Amino acid sequence: MKNPSRLVPAVVGMLIAGLTACAASAETPEPTPTAVASKAFSESELAKLVMFGPRDGEKFTVVTSQQIRKARDKTRAAMSQWESEPSDCADMPITSVLDLPENAVITAATNGTPTTAGTLSISLLPELDAAGLEQALHAKAALMERCPKVVIGSGAGPIHTTGKHVTVPTRTPGSVAVQSSVDFPTGEKKTTVFITAVKGGVVLSVQTTGSTLSEADLRAAAEILDRVADHIE
Repeated sequence: MKNPSRLVPAVVGMLIAGLTACAASAETPEPTPTAVASKAFSESELAKLVMFGPRDGEKFTVVTSQQIRKARDKTRAAMSQWESEPSDCADMPITSVLDLPENAVITAATNGTPTTAGTLSISLLPELDAAGLEQALHAKAALMERCPKVVIGSGAGPIHTTGKHVTVPTRTPGSVAVQSSVDFPTGEKKTTVFITAVKGGVVLSVQTTGSTLSEADLRAAAEILDRVADHIE
């Protein structure tokens, strides 16, 4: 792979954290009180909801289900060329890769574009059953626990990743937050924090990415999630 440091941030900027990750598997967590099926949403309704996240003046772009699926498919193709240690953790640097039901409607908003990396994004995925909601809520944390340290082999050299649980100042009950750090062979570093919550049967996922992340960055991400959650019954 010629530019692994470009691929991973771009995908992380487009695809969305906290949903059913390809390799996520762990003991089934205790059900949360919010694990109920949501009402049906159209993509246009979800697009309006995600745009409650950015503050006035912040420029975000809506990313549709079709755009997310295209990015997912490209990422899976790239991942097939990777070798990792442990061998079943090759998807750790791109923990946003989704295993979406084919008819699922997912909508996102990012301060990047559908084809270039942003530093902050939010997504909504409705209409999962209770088991699906629980899996989506804990998928990223389960992957981090299974693959806390991973080395990915690439043409440019090894990519080192680590993952851990973190605490973020969100007021939405039951939120789960994890951090993924990626060290590229070029010396570049990327850190991403994923915040996932369930409100009214809808999975809300926010991610913030940067070379380093400050408390202000985490607070801004948490506030985006909370503002959108406030508009979901």
